[in-house]
Amino acid sequence: MTYWLWLTTSLTISVVAEYLARLHGLELPMTLATAFYFAVLGPWLRTAVPLMLATAWLDALGTSSLPQVSCVLLLLFPLASFWRRFGDVRSLPMLVFPGAVVGLLAATFRLLSALVSGHSLLGAPFWQAACLLGGSTVLVPVLAFVLEIPARRLAIRRLEKFNLDYSDEYYFHDGDTYD
Repeated sequence: MTYWLWLTTSLTISVVAEYLARLHGLELPMTLATAFYFAVLGPWLRTAVPLMLATAWLDALGTSSLPQVSCVLLLLFPLASFWRRFGDVRSLPMLVFPGAVVGLLAATFRLLSALVSGHSLLGAPFWQAACLLGGSTVLVPVLAFVLEIPARRLAIRRLEKFNLDYSDEYYFHDGDTYD
């Protein structure tokens, strides 16, 4: 229960913060960075519904003709699964690479949305894509570090004790489950 409360609170804060940043003209993929953290942290099938609801909420608040954040989230799940299996999830500097990939996906969908809407790619869409790419490169490691603090205090599963040599049963002890 604690895990789900922590997931819901983190996603709500990231959606509200991203929306407030958008109101001031700054595109930061906070929700996608948070979604990547939770998709790497646990089995993504269990966290898919809350993550999809959060991105759908963010897309509903936006005014684009393409549900950009939801489309990127669907591509984020295979990336998180790949990174969980083959990447280094304990090292914050190593999280810069998947942050750049998440930013590249978000920037591509932002520019694609501008093309579908008939806008020029120069100007605001280009600036937004650059903010998405740079912001995600920085935000994925920073949010992973920030989200580890409450996970440690709540004594729930976190990346710093993540070990690829053991199965999920290794981590679920003494009532520490996703339920």
